[in-house]
Amino acid sequence: MIDEKLKKAILEKQGNLLYTTLAEECSEIIQACSKIVRKKYYNQDFDIDNLLEEICDVELNLELIKDQLTREKNLNLSRQDIDKKIENWTKIKNEKVSKIFL
Repeated sequence: MIDEKLKKAILEKQGNLLYTTLAEECSEIIQACSKIVRKKYYNQDFDIDNLLEEICDVELNLELIKDQLTREKNLNLSRQDIDKKIENWTKIKNEKVSKIFL
């Protein structure tokens, strides 16, 4: 998704600031969603490009944070460890959501 050379440069420059950046990007998704809901409420046309851009920003930040976590010596995690943990959480979340909606 992101070039390895660029990823390395971002991780070296931002490091733990990625958590703050992710929080900011999440708030921008909230804002984009709110604008869509408001425009739909008033039967106005809306453009989803801003929402899609914010989704992309969050996805990029999540990928960078996963790599940042592998740099945390005290965690002793590989990217595969992180992906496996996320896979397990995905299964748990799917089970919970299935109980609600199915």
